[in-house]
Amino acid sequence: MIAARIGRAASTVPCEVNSNGGRDVYRAHAGEVSARQRACRPKQRRLASDRRLRRVVEAKLAEWWSPE
Repeated sequence: MIAARIGRAASTVPCEVNSNGGRDVYRAHAGEVSARQRACRPKQRRLASDRRLRRVVEAKLAEWWSPE
């Protein structure tokens, strides 16, 4: 099965194919473009929009604190 060969769950491949037109019209390149467009965040990341939080995170990282 394709999913096993690429290391994905068995449900991933049919979901990808169905969300991009089905077996008869699916094209890998068009699917890739569509997936990249869907992956774009609709809003700014939190560290980019919250200066105070960003300063705290930067200070902790400078002290070698783990992000965890």
